[in-house]
Amino acid sequence: MYCPTCGNEIAVELKYCNRCGANLTVPATTQVVSMAPIKMGLPSIVLGGTVVFGLLIIIAGATQMSIAGMPAVATVGSVEAWVSTRSASGCSMPMTPVHRSP
Repeated sequence: MYCPTCGNEIAVELKYCNRCGANLTVPATTQVVSMAPIKMGLPSIVLGGTVVFGLLIIIAGATQMSIAGMPAVATVGSVEAWVSTRSASGCSMPMTPVHRSP
């Protein structure tokens, strides 16, 4: 059982709360407060639009990578190799490899 005033866990046989001293023999009066229902239409639309927009950006980027001939699984090593082969073949797109310091 819990104290209705402070929420402290109390034994059933106690008449007063050990923490706040509230009288536990009197039933706690509860007031019913009616609240207006929450409208979730706009937040749902905004969240859905954000997710769809993000997916479109990912798909557009993957499409551009595919058109440029980038490997589907681009890791640091494969990108550096791809960049070096593109620059050696005289590709018109200026690309420089990314060098990582050890």
